[in-house]
Amino acid sequence: MDAGNGGYFVRTAQAVNDCACRFHAKYCSYFGYKCKRGVAILETDLLLRNRYTMFMVIDWVKNAVDHSGLSQAEIARRLHKRFGWRDDRTIINKILKTNRGVKAKEMMDISDVTGFPLPAEEMELQQSIHLVSWVSAGRLSRDEVADEILGTLTVSDLPKGDWIALRVEGTSMNRISPPESIIFVDRNDKKLVSNALYVIDDGEGNATYKRFRPGPPQRFEPVSTDIAHDPIYFDNEPNVIGRVRRSVLNM
Repeated sequence: MDAGNGGYFVRTAQAVNDCACRFHAKYCSYFGYKCKRGVAILETDLLLRNRYTMFMVIDWVKNAVDHSGLSQAEIARRLHKRFGWRDDRTIINKILKTNRGVKAKEMMDISDVTGFPLPAEEMELQQSIHLVSWVSAGRLSRDEVADEILGTLTVSDLPKGDWIALRVEGTSMNRISPPESIIFVDRNDKKLVSNALYVIDDGEGNATYKRFRPGPPQRFEPVSTDIAHDPIYFDNEPNVIGRVRRSVLNM
């Protein structure tokens, strides 16, 4: 028990069932009571929240705003009216600019207002994903890559999607994914986002892994210690195979 700010805080062991909290168990990593003037306040946190970096949470908030079709000011107004958030129409902008953190309960509020699912609701607990060979961009884009399968990887905590895995070759992305890294590519996610990573058609029918920069000029660029690698520029709409959501390197 810790005394502070005129009150007491007790953190219990991890909640293990729905009875521990008014929120669903999968969203609770602990529950506790803060006692002040005889009032007990239940505090919760997300299991996934502990595994999400600040930038992943910001990306989730941005996607929630885009999904809602509402302005940032309107979302802030509804959060204030419905959940008692501070009456600040710039609060979403502050979150997106990393000037303000986001608590687990606040993520629930944002999800409620925007209709965008919480991270836990989008995650598959476990998926089997095919590791495939680097073949032509056209063949990687197809639904069926059975002839190219090198093995199967079991992974957890990836969003639902149409996933393939590739083993990185070369040094063009070695600051993010050194050679022999495994990258996980969602072929359902082709929307171009600044600084996001993609596997694309290089314009000559070959599949390549690069970072997107909107420019101008729009380009896909290497992220490498080797300055010999050049960006790829497109006159027309690029052929995106999928977005890279995870890179893993066994040590």
